Amino acid sequence: MMCTLVMYAWPLIQLLRPDHGAEELQAVLRCAALVWNTVIETEGQPAEAVVFLTQRMRRELTRDLPHLTIVIGMLAYLKAEHFGSDARMVDAVDVRSEGGKLRVTATERPRLRLDAPANAVRAMYPP
Repeated sequence: MMCTLVMYAWPLIQLLRPDHGAEELQAVLRCAALVWNTVIETEGQPAEAVVFLTQRMRRELTRDLPHLTIVIGMLAYLKAEHFGSDARMVDAVDVRSEGGKLRVTATERPRLRLDAPANAVRAMYPP
């Protein structure tokens, strides 16, 4: 799962500063995993995933992020078009610095066939 997640998130990873740390990379990978899971929960419908995530995130953010919909949309359509047959859900993502290098681990779980895309959010970020 780790290699797939990194390939999927690569367009965002490339936007990080060259000297980024584990926290920045982990934030990007968790965001990508959240979109990945939501696309799966919306039965591979990226437009539905974009609407759901954008509305949910805008309610919870303390400041406006004008490119939020663009980033979510790019990831959602990338999942549907290039990784659509991969139905694994991302269970957890961890990034650690070890010996001056970043080590990424990502675990997967099978889809639970839950009723709503909100379950993808709860799976990655439990209350």
